[in-house]
Amino acid sequence: GFGTRVMKNIEEWLEQEGIYYFKLHVFGSNEGARKLYEELGFEIAGINMLKTIN
Repeated sequence: GFGTRVMKNIEEWLEQEGIYYFKLHVFGSNEGARKLYEELGFEIAGINMLKTIN
């Protein structure tokens, strides 16, 4: 789909520029995006934690 094409184009451009790490942020609840990124070879590299203070 469109998202896959965009991400692959970005990856190709990064490689041409000599950049070999592609880091992104995705909310844990965004299952569609997480699935896309995993299909493109992204791996979980850490976990952010957040606490809302009333």
